Formats: sequence, structure tokens, C-alpha cells
Amino acid sequence: MSQSTLNGQLFIDEVNVAEPVSGYLLIESDKTLHIDGIEGELYLEMRGRLSSQLKEVASFEIAGATTVLAGEPLKIPFTFVFPMNQMPVYEGENVSFTYRCEAAIKINENDIEKLEKSFIGKVKMWLNKYGAIKVSEHISLGELTGAYQIVPKKQQLRIDSTFMMFFLGSILVFLITLCIIQKFDELILIVAVVLFNVALFLLKKIVVASIGAVSVELLKDGTGFICKIYRTKGFVLSNQSAYYDIVEKVIDRRGTSDTTNTAILFTSNSKKLTELGKNAILKFDYPEKKGWYSMKQGDVSIHWRMNLEGKLSIFPISYHCLFEVKRVED
Repeated sequence: MSQSTLNGQLFIDEVNVAEPVSGYLLIESDKTLHIDGIEGELYLEMRGRLSSQLKEVASFEIAGATTVLAGEPLKIPFTFVFPMNQMPVYEGENVSFTYRCEAAIKINENDIEKLEKSFIGKVKMWLNKYGAIKVSEHISLGELTGAYQIVPKKQQLRIDSTFMMFFLGSILVFLITLCIIQKFDELILIVAVVLFNVALFLLKKIVVASIGAVSVELLKDGTGFICKIYRTKGFVLSNQSAYYDIVEKVIDRRGTSDTTNTAILFTSNSKKLTELGKNAILKFDYPEKKGWYSMKQGDVSIHWRMNLEGKLSIFPISYHCLFEVKRVED
């Protein structure tokens, strides 16, 4: 007895967030096949400088038990709603997000052997395990309708130790070079590394104590947000300015050690703070481009960061903190 060939194809209209999406599944077979049910699944795909990741974000029923008649195409319409809280289709510096819709066609166990072996071939064990054949199609996501909205928060800014690490790192490199030239004992190298970390910790504490503390309060304000800056008396940084940026962060775990890739997606205008030691109220606008909402998905994150910069004598000093911005309906 000749065996059957089954063909399936998905057709999906453009997707708009939080609106019903229409589509249909077209199935054809040269022999009559019985189907126990068809389930739809929506997946987020992440590709780029990381191990490819796939996450199911929604599921829905396409059809219950049905029959595909020999030589007669079966068209099955369906609808689903794209979840509001999902990331948009995104093409970044280190990662991209796309969405894929799958139809899992569960063939009745009495008809599985009717299928042509060339069709199931190497995936026969997969078919037997899950009892379904999957048809997939990438979907087109329409323009986002949501707006940015900050999540109000009050928090202290943390000092960035980059310049201190550079200063102490230069001393450490000098000591290591001496050890190599003079052929000092390895114990000295170990002690030097330990002292570097201790010195970094102490220097950071001393700098923070000498400069003073600074905190921010972030509040909603229509098409932007308010940033209130609270500085302790005697806050001694000169040439102070504040701005926010949006940072893409991707952790690549494919090698023997993890690599972190970052990219600045957006930087706001910098605003000067003129009166030292005084509180300040600043207004920032959101970016015109949509899609840069706060998110963390596996090894991928997009975060918003408030920055305050200035100088301590000739040394540049910067503070920062992370805050959340979500998507809301216009």
C-alpha cells in the first residue's frame, strides 16, 4: 500500500499588539488522515551574539478533532491575541528578536504509519514522542501602539569605580612588571592582586565619604519624566551634569568563558546642575523611537540608566542607577 504525503502551511496577517490576529492553516494530503487536534503556539526567538534561545509566550487552540480528506485542501481559520507585555520585533547591536507561530498537528495514532517515511524520516522518534507534526511561520509585527511610562522610584546612586580601577590597575601592572624583570617569587604576585582589591574597596569608600551621597527620585510626567536629585551638603563634585541612557546587554555563553556585550541604544541630552549641594529638579523626554522598553529575557536585557557626572579635582567621577520603563497603551 502506498503511503500518504501531508503538506501544511500557515498564513498569518500582520500582528498588532493586544489586538486579535487572524490567520489560517492549510493542510493537504493525498490520503484521508484523521487529526486528533491542532494547537497553536507563539514563540519568541532570540538570535545574535549568544546561544539561540526560544521561549513560548502564548498558546491557543486552532482546531479540535478533524479529518483531512484525500485530495481536498482543508482550510482552518483561527485567531489569537499577541500578549501586551511582550517585546516588539527588535534588531539591536548584539541581538535580534523575532516571533514564530507554530501549528502542532496531532495525527491520530492509527494514521501515523500512513505517512510517507520521507516526510517523517529522521524525526519519526520526535513524532512518536510528542504525537504531533509542526508547521511554522515567522510573523510580521505591526508598529507598536504603546507609549513609554516610567515606574516611579527613589534610590541612591552608586559611584562608578572605573577611574579608581585604572589608577590602581596601573600600579598593579607596574608591580607585575617588576616581578617579571626581577624574577620575584609568585607569592608576591598573589599578594599584589589581593592588595589591589582591598585598596580598590578602601579607595571607593574614601572617595564616597569625601564627596558625599546623592540620590534620585523618578516620577511620571506625561511625555517624559521628572528626575529629582538630592545631594548631601558639601557635595563637592564640580561641573555636574545628568543624563540617562538606554543600554543593551547580551551575555554570550558559547565559549569556555562568558562574554558580556553591551551597546548604548540611546543617550538623552545632558542637563547641567549649577548649584552645588542643592537639590535639583530636571525634566527628561522619552525617545521618539519606540521599542526600547525595560526587559530581561534569559541572557538578554535592555535597561535604562540615570547618570550623574562631575569632577573631583582633575579626576572624572560618575554615579548611576538603573530604573524601569514599561509599555502602556496610548
